[in-house]
Amino acid sequence: MSNQTNACPLPADNPFVLDIQDFYGYNLIGSFFSSAIWGISCLQLFIYYLHSESDSAFLKTLLASLWVLDTANEILILKSNWPVLILQYGRIANLAKIQPELINHIWVEFIVSLVVQLYFIHRIYKFSLAVLRGMKSKLLLGAIALLTFLAVAQTVCMIVYVVFSYGKPIAVIGNKRQIAINLTIRGLSVVVDVSIAIAMVYLLRGKGHFSSSRRMISRLMIVIVSSGSLTAALSVIILVLVVLHPKTLHFVMFDYPFGSIYFSTLLANLNSRSFVRGPEDVNIASQNIGSSNNTIVLQQLSNSQGRIPQSYIKGGNNRLDQMGTMSAHLKVCTMALIILDL
Repeated sequence: MSNQTNACPLPADNPFVLDIQDFYGYNLIGSFFSSAIWGISCLQLFIYYLHSESDSAFLKTLLASLWVLDTANEILILKSNWPVLILQYGRIANLAKIQPELINHIWVEFIVSLVVQLYFIHRIYKFSLAVLRGMKSKLLLGAIALLTFLAVAQTVCMIVYVVFSYGKPIAVIGNKRQIAINLTIRGLSVVVDVSIAIAMVYLLRGKGHFSSSRRMISRLMIVIVSSGSLTAALSVIILVLVVLHPKTLHFVMFDYPFGSIYFSTLLANLNSRSFVRGPEDVNIASQNIGSSNNTIVLQQLSNSQGRIPQSYIKGGNNRLDQMGTMSAHLKVCTMALIILDL
């Protein structure tokens, strides 16, 4: 028995031990992280469609299209691990290649992020038309045009990056040209995301005369700043990783979920509309302004054809002041409608 055992020695250890942490190690971590964020965006989309009866068909179609793109992006990310880690495991030549799925993932992800950024920029445009006049309006429109240009410039840089990476060995990500393009893309992303949040906060500042409208504006600022800062912070982290580790794939840990985070940011803004309204459920059709006999109904004001009704003039300056305050409150509610597509 012992002779038979000695006749079948155990195979020797593989003499070729490779450390692929800097590439497929972080590639795998990014894939796991991306899958988790994609699952969150799917849940948010489900919640959105449960409460989107009044939304336009265009918005519903846009979100469905973004989900298809985001899902395709997730499939590409996961499939990029398959040839190296599963299908042809141990084939060293594969480690030197950039998998085609990784290149295709870049442009799919940027379509999602570009659409979301343009959606928020369009909101700022609509909002600025409602609250600004004169020179301030012109200056902000110029800033909006610049933001749109920067958002599109990201896509142009992405196309250049993809063209110079497709079919090349993985070492190409470490050359100076690709590093510079990657840094430019991340820098533009930070500028656009931070600018969107700042523009919204600037337009909202000092608005709100009723306690309910002040609470609405506060909640709106929380949603805008938190969602905008998330994508901006992620872009900064990716930017730092590219600078510190330019010849590795460290940055893909946070780059892979980037598209899903943008999509989730848009969905979070839409799903937060009930939070912005608040538990008091502000009714913009009518508003009590002091007593049971002093209620201004919008239909009554619209029938006055721009003139102040005589009943309010007879009430004296106090009634006119109440109407002015009420008008300011309705303006705040209208701004909330514009920003969150309520």
